[in-house]
Amino acid sequence: MLVSWQKRVDIRKAGSGNVGAMNTYDITGSRALGTLVMVIDVLKGMAALWLSSLFFGRDFFTMGLGGIGAVLGHDFPVWLNFRGGRGLSTTAGVMLIAGWLFVAVWCLVWTAAYILPRNIHKASIAASVLTPLVLFLIPAGITGGTLPPFIHRGEFLYLAVVLNLLIIIRHADHVRDFFKPHQT
Repeated sequence: MLVSWQKRVDIRKAGSGNVGAMNTYDITGSRALGTLVMVIDVLKGMAALWLSSLFFGRDFFTMGLGGIGAVLGHDFPVWLNFRGGRGLSTTAGVMLIAGWLFVAVWCLVWTAAYILPRNIHKASIAASVLTPLVLFLIPAGITGGTLPPFIHRGEFLYLAVVLNLLIIIRHADHVRDFFKPHQT
């Protein structure tokens, strides 16, 4: 909607065809518009957990389902013939509420993975594969200190795995490229 308003282009028919922040930036060349889409997607993920807790209490299982639903709804929206975004920003919004350490670790792993190939998709896949492992290896005392009191470490790790699997699924068209050697 924002891209069609700004550039009179259907974002689903331009660039990667995704409706997320990166394609918005690629199509419009506007960092402001790309950032706005990213912020909206982050807020969507945060709102899913907040609304779940508001209506169903602070039951993390229910909140986690709300977060997974928000990411699935972003990735596969019915009204866009199941062609949405890749879920990165919406996942970040969910995990900022569920446990901000996830976002910090994911961003660090993504940055490290991006340095050599300079490919955002390879970096996203690497971060999505490695972040749950890194989080598992972080001592429970450190992880637990970053979580809201009603969230247990095991639940947090389970949600991290599920959301990262969704990110990998949405990057399926780039998984084959992940194993191709870096070209300079």
